This record gives sequence, structure tokens and C-alpha cells, in this order.
Amino acid sequence: MDEFSQQRKRIVRYLIVVRWITAAALFGLYAHMVGTIDPSDASWGWVPYLLAGYATLNVFFQLTAGTSNTKAPAGTISAIAGFGIITDLAVFFAFLYAAPSDFQTIGFALYMLVIMELGALLSESVVVLVFFVILALYGFNAQLAAAGEVLIERLWSLVPQGFFLGLALVFTMALRRNLARHAAELYQTRQLAEAVVENLGDGIIIFDTERRLLFMNRAAETVLGLKGADLLGLKIRKNISYPIRNIGNLLTVIGTVKQDGDRVEVRIDKPEERLLAVVHMPLRDADRTPYGEMFVVRDITRETFLNKLKSDFISVAAHQLRTPLSSLKWAFSVLADGGLGPLTDDQKPVVDQGMETTDRLVRLVNSLLNVSRMEEGRFGYEFGSVDMALLIAKTIETLKPKAESRNIRIESSVPDMLPPIAADAEKLELVVENFLDNAVSYSQPGGEVHIEAASEGAFLRCTIRDNGVGIPQAQQQLLFTKFFRGDNVVRMQTDGSGLGLYIAKNVVERHGGTINLTSQEGVGTTISFTVPFAK
Repeated sequence: MDEFSQQRKRIVRYLIVVRWITAAALFGLYAHMVGTIDPSDASWGWVPYLLAGYATLNVFFQLTAGTSNTKAPAGTISAIAGFGIITDLAVFFAFLYAAPSDFQTIGFALYMLVIMELGALLSESVVVLVFFVILALYGFNAQLAAAGEVLIERLWSLVPQGFFLGLALVFTMALRRNLARHAAELYQTRQLAEAVVENLGDGIIIFDTERRLLFMNRAAETVLGLKGADLLGLKIRKNISYPIRNIGNLLTVIGTVKQDGDRVEVRIDKPEERLLAVVHMPLRDADRTPYGEMFVVRDITRETFLNKLKSDFISVAAHQLRTPLSSLKWAFSVLADGGLGPLTDDQKPVVDQGMETTDRLVRLVNSLLNVSRMEEGRFGYEFGSVDMALLIAKTIETLKPKAESRNIRIESSVPDMLPPIAADAEKLELVVENFLDNAVSYSQPGGEVHIEAASEGAFLRCTIRDNGVGIPQAQQQLLFTKFFRGDNVVRMQTDGSGLGLYIAKNVVERHGGTINLTSQEGVGTTISFTVPFAK
């Protein structure tokens, strides 16, 4: 149903409400006047039956039109509108011509209702024509009812009523024009939205609350091998067999997502093998009432394949580099230790530089291997009971020479009697070393780094705080992604892989903990993580 039909349905429902108000007013007036009725006046006898019939018809109209959440065909809405006008006209004329004199003025109110209906539902030319025809009949009836009066005087008495009826007509037609303009704007907005969604690269599938298919864009049709036009209005159920080719792809998509907002991967094999990423989102109105659901489907087959190629390349390259780098490091170690004879003053700086460069390459290769193992699920963990105080002290000792060379002071505030944690000591040491090394590397000479640990419920929280260069606010959301380094630290130090924080985040989450970071450029950074205590 388009916007114009929906607008028409809303108008018909509003008019049904107005009829209820009118019927209630008429019943109330009749109840008020029934005590004054002359028993010999037979003209009152049919009034309650007329009102009862009027109310009964309105009940029928309301049941047929349904509610805002139910659907009624456009033809049904038009029929209700037509019968409603006929009903109101019939009751109007009945009161105008046959009702007791005390009730004849009710015809004026009913006529205003008819004018509102005509103005809201029919074209303007028809409304004007009917307005003057009925107004003429109303005036003619007034002439007949005013025997012995001068016609011009009687008609002059109708001027106020005609004035109010004219105002009702003008107001109703203005309202109708405004509603029509609003419906046209909604229609244009809907057409624009559909055009945008239709041309999205991701597949969009929309159902109503009964899982009837309402919309499927071109991308979804291509990915699933389906035609949306063949499924529109069809209730999609997993336990029903449909004589539609590739319908199983759609059933797989809608049957895989368990929770709203979750991203799951689905594999289909027809019309060709694809890997799909599916996200489910409920559709709710302004009152948070569900009116449907949407599935977003993305073909990630090529993306996954390229990621695997990249990971395989990194893994092979790292493995191939590891052996010659180990030999190179051993060779520089032999030279530095004087195993091949004492070094001259000119040779020693070259050998030291070679040792430092080799160490940096070894760390890079180890980081690449760790990332590759994580992505392949081969980054094995051996959990046990770990003394966090000893682990932190060991890491501080490892980094003390680097800190002293940069005139950076490391302060520790770790209680000696902390309960043991449940962790893989080797993997968790990577985390502490990475955070502490970053704090030392990106602090200015003379700076201070503070590390502390404390209990926090069932977890231990370790916090590293520095007064270094900080991280730009706009880049903090990228901090834990692969190969990312902030612009300001790249200018300070050209070396660095951008993998340390990515590895640390994966290790902490694998331990069941979380990472929190706050930073301000030029002020410093505070980073903390949690790990559970051993049970």
C-alpha cells in the first residue's frame, strides 16, 4: 500500500472516530429529551432505532477498516468511505425532514460531518458541487418548514449556518490539500530511499513481523540467486518446502542469526560457493514497537580469500626470515664478544648497530608469526597460576637499560601479597612488556612511567601511566588494529611494526579480560587491562 492509500486509510479511521462522537452526542441529547416527550407524539418512536442502526454501521466500518497495524485493501477503504458518506447523508436528511422539531437542528451538525468527509476524500470540484446542492436542499426545506413566513427572511436566517458550513468546507479542503502534499512528499522520500537501498553494494532483506518478505534489493538477489518479485508477500518458514530455486539460501541466512546485531558468517553453495556475512536488525517505530526486521548480507568471499593469501604470505615470509636472522644475530654476537678477535674502535659501532638492527628484525618477525598463529588459531595457551608481582618485576628489569639510556624513571606500585592470577605467563608477559615498552619509547627524556596493580573484584587490574606524547583523539579508535601507528609517534621513531597492541588486545581478551585506554596528545597515556584471579 503506497503513501496515498495509507493517508486515505488514516482519514477513514479518523472519520469513524468522529462518527462515534456524533452518535454519542445524539444518544445523549435523546436521553436528555426523552423525559419531555409527549407520549402521543409518534414522530419520536423511530429516533432510537435510527441511532442504533447508525452506531451498528459504524461498528461494521471500524471492524472492516482495521487498525494501524493491520492491512486492508485499497478497494475496501474506498468502499467504507463511500458507504460512510451515504450513511451520514441518509441520517442527515432523516433528521432534516422527518425528525421532531427539537432534533432538526442536528441536521446542521451532521451536514458539517458530511462536508468534512467529502472534502477529505473526494476531488475539490465534486465537493463544491455537493456543497451547493445540499445547501440548496437545506434552504428549500427551511422554506417548506416556515409556512407563512417571508421567504427572504427565512433564508436570511440561514446565513450564519451557511457561513459556518462554508468555513467547514474551506478548512476541510485546505486540510485535504495539506495531507495530499504531505503524502506526495512521503512518496518521493520513499522512492529516493528505495533507489538508494536498491543500489547498495550490500544485500538488504526486509520482513514484516510475520516474516513476510517485503523487500529484497538487487545485491541480495545476486548473492542468493533469487528473484525478490517471486517471494514478495510470502511467509518464509524453515520447515516449509517452497518450489522456488535457491530458496534454501534465504532459509540459511534467516536461520543462522541468533541475536540482534550479531554478525555471523554463512556459507552457501548455490548458484556458486560463497561466504556471506549476515547482520540482523529489528525494525521499530518511534514508540519502539516492532514492525519488521532487516537482514544485511555482504559477500565476503573475495575479502576472506585475500585475507587468507595475506596471512599465508606473512606466515611463509616470517618463517623463511627467522632462520637467516637467527644466524645473522649469532654472527654479530660472536663478533661483539670478540670470538674472532678484538674489535677496533671503528669496527665496534658498526657491529653494535648490526646487533641492534638484527634484534629489531627478530622482534618484527616474531610479531608477524604471533599474528599469523592468532589468525590461524594456532597461538596456543598454557594457563596456570601466575604471580603478577614477579612477572611485572621481571619485565621492569628487562626494560630498565632502555629506560636508563633515555633518562626515563620507572616507578612500580605492586602489592607483594597479590593473589595469583589464571594466565599464560609467557603470553601475558608480552602484554606487559609491550605496554611498558611503548610508555618508555614515547616519553620525552626525563619523563616518568608508573605501573601499578590492584584487585578489582574477581579480577586484577594492571595500569601503566606515562607523561609522554599521547595519542591523537581521532586515531585512538584505530589503536588496536594491525599495523597502525599514530602520526606523532611515527615522526618520533620510524621503526615499529604496529602489531604490539593488536597482539596484546587478543591475548587479554583470550584471558577473559578487557583493555581500557585514555590519552591526551602532549599530556600522556594511561592504559590498563584486567585478568581473572585463579580460583
